[in-house]
Order: sequence, then structure tokens, then C-alpha cells
Amino acid sequence: MTLGQLAGVKIKISPLFFILLTFAAVNAQLMAISIFFVLVLAHEIGHIIMALYLKLNVYEINLLPLGGRVRIASGNEIEPNKEIKLAMAGPIVNILMLAFAILGNSIIPLHWQSVTQIFVKGNVLLVLFNLLPILPLDGGRVYRAMLVKSRGYINATKYILLISIVIIVILIIGSVIGIIFKLVNITLLIMGLFLLLNFFLEYRTYRLQFIKHYLIKENPVQKKVWNTNTLTASENTVAKKVINQFIPGKFNIVVLIGFSGNVVGRLSETQIMRAVRKFGPTVRLKDI
Repeated sequence: MTLGQLAGVKIKISPLFFILLTFAAVNAQLMAISIFFVLVLAHEIGHIIMALYLKLNVYEINLLPLGGRVRIASGNEIEPNKEIKLAMAGPIVNILMLAFAILGNSIIPLHWQSVTQIFVKGNVLLVLFNLLPILPLDGGRVYRAMLVKSRGYINATKYILLISIVIIVILIIGSVIGIIFKLVNITLLIMGLFLLLNFFLEYRTYRLQFIKHYLIKENPVQKKVWNTNTLTASENTVAKKVINQFIPGKFNIVVLIGFSGNVVGRLSETQIMRAVRKFGPTVRLKDI
């Protein structure tokens, strides 16, 4: 469902929010959920402001119960450093609101104290939850961006996805055990299932995102000065091994080393990707 637009960005709300509202109404928690919705919206506005500052073309934000998904137009490529700034903007907004709430707690009238507690707990939950190293949460995006610099986009994403599924499975199993022994309510299980759903969505689309990164640089109309990422590989290396270490936002060049250790050639990522489309990912660099 579309709520409207903010600074040209379409804002959508997940149907899961309406399920939560129904659950809240039944359990007399409507005020808490309403406040939480405002906190999530503020979190995502933080992402929008940072995206505008970084000159990224955000076209849509989908509000989810515990965060949201920022969608960047395909003509924009996010460099690792920009990805970190964009991902951290949301949690920083919640941290600032939390600080103001704590500092102002002493001057807030007593009849507003319960609202303040919900406000504080909601911000704490959003910060802790979104900084988990799970894709597509903010923490997972930050961790991946840090690893991209040394491992490349695909290898970094695979590693974070592995960590993500381990944490999600532990969360789901732990919540089921907690429900059985009446230690937690069903909310924790819903969070785990929500993360599992988004994990599979991320797993299905991360290679498509990599292809989008490449297509930006293949477009001859795109006139841009690129920073360079240089890799060194044996001429017998298969293409997919070096592709897995390509870094978004940089133009990747591979230096080929022959049997004697001498440099025998150089290949750009454009040459390699075109060869992969023609001959497959197992084509050797020396045959390109």
C-alpha cells in the first residue's frame, strides 16, 4: 500500500503492519504500535536524507514492521563507503531520538511517562535489531560493505548470507523453545520468520544486483571517472573466481600472471563479463 511521496520518494507500507495493528488492538497495545510506526518512519526518513546528501536516486521505501527497504534506481551504484553511510543513517536517527527522550525525561509531565517509556524502548529495539549482521538489515549492509573492500561484492554477500541464516535459525529455534516454556511471547517468533522471508528475498536477488553494477559501467553513455580496483591472477584462473572479488563503484582490472611469474596481460571487467556471457563463467582468463 502506498502512503504517499516524500522528496520524490514513494513510501509504501507492508501489509504486515496491518496484521500488527490488529494484534495490537486485540491486546490493547494500539498506542505502542502507533508510536513504533512513527519511529520506523523516522528511521527511514534518515535513510532518505542521507541518500539525497550522497546524491543517490532513491525511488521507493517500503516500510516493514522493524525497519524498511530503501530502493535505489538502477542508474545509481553504491560504493562501499556510501553504503555504510546510507545504512547507518537510520540507526543514528533512532539513537538521537533516544538521547533526546532520555535527556528530556525529567521535564516531561508524569502522565506522559508511559509514552516516553514506549518511545525509549522502541528506539532501543530498532537500533539493536537493525544493527544485527543480517541481510538486508542495516547491520548486514554495513558489515558487507566493510568486507567488499577485501573480498569483493559476491564473496562478501555469500559470507554475510551464511552468518544471516545461522542467526535467524538460532532466533527461530530459541523463540519456539521460549514460547513452549512461556519465557517469551510470539513476537520474537514473528520477528524470526520476518527475517527468514527477507533473507530468501536477498538470496534470490544479490546476483541480479551485481549484474546491475556491471551494466552501469558497460553503458557507453555513462561518462564517469572511475576509481580502479586492481586484482592479480594466474592466467589459468577461471573468470568466476575474479568476478566474485569485483568491487561495486570501482572499475575492476585484472593483471594476468604467466607460469614464470611475468605479467602477460591485463583484462578489464568489461572484457571478462562479455566473455562470461559468451563462453560461461568457467572460461579461463588466458582464453579471453
